[in-house]
Amino acid sequence: RARRTSCAAALLGGMLLRRHVYAPPRSWYAWLAAVGFMVLTALWSINVEHTMLALQQMLQVFALATLLALYPLQLSDVKNLIRIVIASAALAALYADWFARGNANAFDMGRLVVYSGNLYLDPNVFGATFLLPISLVVTAFLADRRPAMRLLHGGLFALFMVTLLLSASRGALLGVGVVLI
Repeated sequence: RARRTSCAAALLGGMLLRRHVYAPPRSWYAWLAAVGFMVLTALWSINVEHTMLALQQMLQVFALATLLALYPLQLSDVKNLIRIVIASAALAALYADWFARGNANAFDMGRLVVYSGNLYLDPNVFGATFLLPISLVVTAFLADRRPAMRLLHGGLFALFMVTLLLSASRGALLGVGVVLI
């Protein structure tokens, strides 16, 4: 919840600084109708507490999606976001690989299980988080003609694949196959 709030605050701040907002796309109105229908159906819910929690989460996600739809995104924003996704995935992969080497309990039935304190990452979820960074580095590898950048993107792809193989997530490996095809 805190992340959604900080993201929303950053988007609102950016829109105020740029003094420009896009009109919502037509699909936004369909989502508005769907969210409105969800609010109406919550009125006759049997489990009110569970429904209100789910409805609150849905409204927060819809509000954040609305801000994203209205935000005047520029090409430099997209490039920076891609760099952040790739860099954070590289840091996560390096941490996981380091964690696997230095911890005898890192593998559960042959699969890398990353944990820190009370935080436990399911190997399938952890593996699936690398699908977007893998897609981005493969695209960058194919698009960039500079040898140094191709080497960098190829090395990142190898790092992500090693981490993915350590997680032994069959679904994530299938996803990489789809990405490569």
